[in-house]
Amino acid sequence: TQCKLLEEEFGLVHLSAGELLRNERSSGSADGELIESYLCEGKIVPVKISLGLLKREMKKHSATYIIDGFPRNQDNLDGWHQLMHSFATVDAVLYFDIPTEIMIDRMLTRGETSGRSDDNIAAAKKRIHTFKESTLPILDYFQSHPDIKLCTISGLGSIEDVWNRTKTAI
Repeated sequence: TQCKLLEEEFGLVHLSAGELLRNERSSGSADGELIESYLCEGKIVPVKISLGLLKREMKKHSATYIIDGFPRNQDNLDGWHQLMHSFATVDAVLYFDIPTEIMIDRMLTRGETSGRSDDNIAAAKKRIHTFKESTLPILDYFQSHPDIKLCTISGLGSIEDVWNRTKTAI
């Protein structure tokens, strides 16, 4: 939601790692089944697949991007440095801080209309566990990196409340 608003307000190209993965899963490609199994189990898809999809999309536009849902773990971060460092620069990281119960509620509410196979209680709980174990620790890297701004934004409240905090952070 916030990425779409950033795209509209600031002219950024929004790339959702999850959406790219879901589209690839549905495309019938060789990686489709593998992606499906990872998404349904709430696991992180191998970095080479995710980065390959991101890079393919980035080559389509000469723009400033907001990449949603990446990196999710140390392997993703290491992969970015190895495969993307000379291709794209990271200026800022937005971290929306939301209590677990609200994250799960939002995923399940989205699942009522999204048709996503990973918007169910079992996958949501696995995704939250993976997030806490794998994603939160990499925020330390961004916190200590002098050339990257880490913006921690409260995700509580209405879409407009979060949007106002996001614009202030930007």
